[in-house]
Amino acid sequence: TNQTTGIVWNFMIGKRFQGNGYEKQATMAFLDILRLKHNASKSYISVALENVVTRKMYSSIGLKKTKRWSIPFWTSILEKYKW
Repeated sequence: TNQTTGIVWNFMIGKRFQGNGYEKQATMAFLDILRLKHNASKSYISVALENVVTRKMYSSIGLKKTKRWSIPFWTSILEKYKW
């Protein structure tokens, strides 16, 4: 079968909805859709380094940090996670 790589870029939850577990549910749903509907053998998602809450959440659902990088037009240093 043909396998693909899924990428989720710049996913955000509105401030008034934060702290309710929606980001975790949505992240797991994205990964399931990429894996089950699009046959993704691996997926990547990024997060700003200063976003400690999201970085901890990614680790809690089994995502592994793979890279840290800076983008010239972006104000944050990003970390890349792999599932």
